[in-house]
Amino acid sequence: MVLLVEDDDDLRTLYAEVLTTREYRVVTASTGREALALLDGVDVIVTDFSMPDVDGVELARAVRADPAHCCVHLVLMSAAPPEELEAAVHEVGARFLPKPFDLAHLIEAIEGR
Repeated sequence: MVLLVEDDDDLRTLYAEVLTTREYRVVTASTGREALALLDGVDVIVTDFSMPDVDGVELARAVRADPAHCCVHLVLMSAAPPEELEAAVHEVGARFLPKPFDLAHLIEAIEGR
């Protein structure tokens, strides 16, 4: 199951539709705080970096700190230059997906390619 965390309603809807048409089971959250309550059964978390409450790196740190979720595949999306987030992405063992991106890159990031 993919947990998609994006505070932009239009992008969240678009990404969820793309993943659903690819036969992924998708749950969505509009905030990092909301996402923390949806972790059970999640295999992949795709999260925006910049969110108003709990940002993507804070969410990823919380996931990595919980032994029950330590092996979840993390994808961190951001419009910020990769070099600004490189240390944080490396720290949490996430894959970085720069915005804007081709939707095929979203699938590749989820599948670990």
